[in-house]
Amino acid sequence: MKIIKADFETQASVHLEGRDIYFFGGVFAISAMQIIHYIHTLEKEAKKPIRIFLNCEGGNISDGFAIYDALTQSKCHITTIGIGVIESMGIIIFLAGKERYCYPNCRFMYHESIQEYMEGESKNTSNSKREVAESDNLDNLCNAIVAEKTKFTSQEIAKLIQPGNFYFGADEAIKNGFVHKIIKEK
Repeated sequence: MKIIKADFETQASVHLEGRDIYFFGGVFAISAMQIIHYIHTLEKEAKKPIRIFLNCEGGNISDGFAIYDALTQSKCHITTIGIGVIESMGIIIFLAGKERYCYPNCRFMYHESIQEYMEGESKNTSNSKREVAESDNLDNLCNAIVAEKTKFTSQEIAKLIQPGNFYFGADEAIKNGFVHKIIKEK
C-alpha cells in the first residue's frame, strides 16, 4: 500500500495505487489544502477515476467551496462515498461527486450557514447587516448546489432548513437524489 501521507492532524490521507482519498473530520484551511493537493497529485499521475471517502461534520464554508471547486473542475471522474456522517458543508463536498454512494448507516445533516451565530446580536449595525447579507448569499449558493444535484428545488431546501437542521439517512438520501446507490454487503 503506497500512501503519500496519513496526516491525522488534518484527518486526510491518500492511497495512490487505489486512487482513494480518505477525508475524516472537519472542513478547514489545512484539510482543504490537503484534499486539493491530493486531487492535483492524482490528476498529474493519470486521468483515471478518484474515489473520496467522506466522514465529514462540515466546517468553514470558504474552505468547503475550495474543495467543491477542485472536485468539480477535476479532469478525473470523481466518486464520493459517504461513511459515518456527512453534515453541513460536508454535504456540498459530497455532492461534487459525479457518482455518489453511501453505506447503509451513513447519516446526513444540512442546515443554514453562519447566520445562526448572529442570533441575539444586534442586527442594526452596518457590519451586522453586511454579515447577514453575505450569510444569505452563501445560503442561496449552497441551496442552488443542492437543488442542482438533487430532486429538491432551492425553495424546497430553504423551507426544509428554516426550522433548523434537516437530518436524514441513507434511504431518504436515495429517495431525494443526494445518493445514487447504497453500498450493501458483498
